[in-house]
Amino acid sequence: MAAAKAEDAEPSTVRVWNVGVRTRLLLAFLGISAFALLAAAAGIYSFGRVGDRLEVIDARVPPALAALELSRSAERIIAAAPALLAATDPAQRDEVKAGLEAEVARLDDKLGELRNKTDKASPLSEIEPLVGSLIANLSSLEDLVARRLDANERVRSLQREVFRANDETGRLLSPWTAMLEGQIARGSQDSEAASRLATALAQLRPIQTAQSRFSAAADMLAEASTTDQDRRLPILAFQLQRALRELDATAVDLAPKLRPLFQAQIGKLRTFAEGPQAITAMRKQELTLIGEGRKLLAENARLSARLAGAVDRLAAAAKEDVSDSTSAALSVQRLSTRLLVVLVALSLLTSALIVWLYVGRNIVRRLTGLSDGMLAIAAGRLDAPVAVRGGDEIAAMGRAVEVFRGNAIELGRLLEERKQAAARLEEVVEERTRELERRSAALRVTFENMGHGVVMFDRDRRMVAWNRHFQELLELPDDRVGHQILFEDFVRHIADRGEYGVCDVDALVESHLSSIDRSFVDERTRPNGTVLDIRRNPIPSGGFVSIYTDVTQERRAQALVELARARLTDAIESLSDGFALWDKDDRLVVFNSRCEALLNAADLFVVGTRFEDLIRDFHRSGRYA
Repeated sequence: MAAAKAEDAEPSTVRVWNVGVRTRLLLAFLGISAFALLAAAAGIYSFGRVGDRLEVIDARVPPALAALELSRSAERIIAAAPALLAATDPAQRDEVKAGLEAEVARLDDKLGELRNKTDKASPLSEIEPLVGSLIANLSSLEDLVARRLDANERVRSLQREVFRANDETGRLLSPWTAMLEGQIARGSQDSEAASRLATALAQLRPIQTAQSRFSAAADMLAEASTTDQDRRLPILAFQLQRALRELDATAVDLAPKLRPLFQAQIGKLRTFAEGPQAITAMRKQELTLIGEGRKLLAENARLSARLAGAVDRLAAAAKEDVSDSTSAALSVQRLSTRLLVVLVALSLLTSALIVWLYVGRNIVRRLTGLSDGMLAIAAGRLDAPVAVRGGDEIAAMGRAVEVFRGNAIELGRLLEERKQAAARLEEVVEERTRELERRSAALRVTFENMGHGVVMFDRDRRMVAWNRHFQELLELPDDRVGHQILFEDFVRHIADRGEYGVCDVDALVESHLSSIDRSFVDERTRPNGTVLDIRRNPIPSGGFVSIYTDVTQERRAQALVELARARLTDAIESLSDGFALWDKDDRLVVFNSRCEALLNAADLFVVGTRFEDLIRDFHRSGRYA
């Protein structure tokens, strides 16, 4: 009976143990599978997040590049627009206009490309109006330049007519002058022809006066056709009106046969000085158009700056998005790596326990192979083989590990793509760097082609920079410019060859050295007659910059202006009547001594005196009732 009970009890005990083992194995394998599933989920989540970030990068980088290209195209248009305004003939204008039209077409292409590549309205809502305004201003500038060239051509035509009329007048008066001079010469030799001599002299003087005044009026018209000062034109118009009146008065004194011919020439001159087609009116219209063109250029510069700002903000936003996406992808990758390492470690620990407690040699061998494969994958060898034969739980683990390996390979590929995207961004940065280098080269070309001679010395007084015009203005040989040349050597060289005249060279060098830390302005006439304006300014970091400007023509022009002013003063003083000129604000501009004497008001006739103040002083003093 006891034996029977023992036999009954043993199978019962074994059944309980077998169930327990199966349950534990099942739980163990379920745990391992759960770890694998978690690892796969972590990998999938990581891949999804990295993919989302890469999509953000792919969506932001191309619009930013297109916007940068658009900004560069706009900058090229702004750089070329002044050449259009400065065109002196239709051929030059058409050449510049063709280049601008090509740049505008390129700008439209870049704007369309940006419109196609971005799905956000905010950049386009700011960039499109700026581009539209830029193109509209450019069109207005082209129309304005066409009108300016037309006005300039009319001014030139009128100028040629003035010169022709002046030549005709000279040819008209020359025979009469020659005839009268011959009569005077004969009369001076014949004592009995005194009356004829007096008559000839009386006739010659009005002819000479007429010729002089006609030439002066023609000179005024020539000046009006070339002046760049709006305020000068009304003065010239007033002077022309007065000159015409003087010519009319002079014509009365001419011989009866000569008078109508000379009055016809005055009529020609009047057509150039009066009316809407007068030279002064045409020149004022041309100067007004030039001013409007400069305003359009300034407006285009402001639009370009705003466009560059908008593009910079777009590029900065794209850079920030790319940086955030990259950081997020790296963060997810690191977190997934840690999680996968933890899950793999737990899976290995569970597998070791199962092998140690419950699994035979076959399972141990399979698990060992699986463990080696997993360790190889964890070490980065993604090409390590993983055993997946069979249909049990171990095989399922192998397949899960294979999925993990595939996910890791895919993650590596995605990271490689991200690396390539980063490389493309680096290429963009390099392109911008090359662009800056090209602009630096353009700046150097501008420096070399400046209209002023420029030289810079460093804090050690060594010549570190100079342009070709500086060397040409001072006629310096190649061995007298260079980084080895000191400032005192430069001064000594030009002093030795006579630039400063006869002087103590050593004292001159010491004087220059004692003032290099201060601003300096001077004007020097070279031995060859060239007048140089010299300006020297210190540099905050040490050293100084000197600018040499050839002002020979300006000084000659000033001398001519002073001569013309003196002639005008002499002409006013020669008038037998009192003469005073008041400006549009009723302030005294110019007067002659005859006017001052007639009114007996030497204390009141001062340039700038208001007409109302003059009348009030007359009333108070009893000189005017």
